[in-house]
Amino acid sequence: MLVPPEADAISDALRSLSVQSSVFCMSELHAPWGFTVESSTVAKFHLVLAGSCWLTLDDRAPVRLNAGDLVLLHAGDEHSLGDGTDPASISLDELLRSSPLLDDLTLRIDGPGPVTRLLCGGFVLGVELPGSSTSLLPRVLLVDAAALAISAWLEPVLLTLADEAEKRRPGTRVMQAKIAEVFIAEALRSWLIDAVSSGLLVEAELVDKPIAQALETIRQRFNEPWTLDRLAKHVGLSRTALATRFSQRVGDSPMRYLTRVRLSHAAGLLATTRLGHFEIARLTGYGTEAALAKAFRRERGETLGAHRAAARGTPQVDLLESAA
Repeated sequence: MLVPPEADAISDALRSLSVQSSVFCMSELHAPWGFTVESSTVAKFHLVLAGSCWLTLDDRAPVRLNAGDLVLLHAGDEHSLGDGTDPASISLDELLRSSPLLDDLTLRIDGPGPVTRLLCGGFVLGVELPGSSTSLLPRVLLVDAAALAISAWLEPVLLTLADEAEKRRPGTRVMQAKIAEVFIAEALRSWLIDAVSSGLLVEAELVDKPIAQALETIRQRFNEPWTLDRLAKHVGLSRTALATRFSQRVGDSPMRYLTRVRLSHAAGLLATTRLGHFEIARLTGYGTEAALAKAFRRERGETLGAHRAAARGTPQVDLLESAA
């Protein structure tokens, strides 16, 4: 039986996937607590080992994280974490000055409320992702443990991490970093599969700078009200030149590619968040829920509700893409 081209593309991408992580600290946080992590060039991750917390990014609504959830901040964007009651007005640097790490590099905040345990650190990709996929990688990925196929082996892995933290045996930091790499690799794998299967991963090497700029603009600013005229002016081409060259390089028209990017993000948000349809429409560039629903049904052949219900048991990655 012939193997579909998509399967080969996914295999090639996964073969070059290599992750290296470093654990900054294990956090044991009793409510009320909250802090802000300032932006930097270091890619960061937060893995929730126990309890729950809230992630806030930019001016968007907070996202609840539960045990087993993983957040990757590929570009090191500023963000806040908290139990939901604290305004998180203190920066992490200030918090560490007032509550230094313990000898075992644990950050502990005492309080009367429930405890949340986090494994926090940084990561780098040991090998660059293939083709243009590095530029496609969302600035923020949220892996919802409940929606992933990893849930079957998730609990024992979390127990192993907790056991390592409690017993503090020699090599604990190395073991924590290695286990974190497994979670990060799974998140990137799920995203790569989704990107290739949805057609967003353009594998051909782009040598046309204006078209590369158009692709990057669509991927990073997909929620803006783009027209062919506006996009052509943005990249310094005429309407005709942009449409022709884009189609030759990408295999699709600029506006149809924009639709695919928007709907791919909408599908990810439907699958792994509890955001309402109107909020998802706003985040993905559709003025109304009706406009999003119409486009989604036309392009994907299903309703928003049907996709959300069906996707809960399949590997999906939540794309909390910065629209900046």
